[in-house]
Amino acid sequence: MNKELMDSKMESLAELLQKLKMVLEEHEKNKRLQEFLLYAAEKKAEEIVELAISINQELLKEMGKIALSYYESFTALKVFGCISEKELKELASTAGFRNRLAHEYLEIDQKVALRSMKNILVIYPVYMKKIKKMIDGRKII
Repeated sequence: MNKELMDSKMESLAELLQKLKMVLEEHEKNKRLQEFLLYAAEKKAEEIVELAISINQELLKEMGKIALSYYESFTALKVFGCISEKELKELASTAGFRNRLAHEYLEIDQKVALRSMKNILVIYPVYMKKIKKMIDGRKII
């Protein structure tokens, strides 16, 4: 595994999460620009999930595996035994959210989108911590 590449992707993921957090905070404060800020937040959420999928595929490649879908790129991480099945399913659901953002953006319920993005801010830092330990070669209990 190219540790430098993975570390770079993880750093980018942390930056995207911080940007999403900032945009969502501004969205709550700035009523005049809420629609614009929601679109910005949705774009950041889409980028976060896409980058995580890329990280997942790199990890799976090291095991000689390939995920056939974005959803599976998360659930297939169970081979590493570091992330619970419940967490993997919750992460995998963000792949579905990403697909809706990319392909059904005109039909997305804003309240559902906001709830999903706030959830990303909760679950992805945990994901990152566990992936970082995997990359560093430490066993997670």
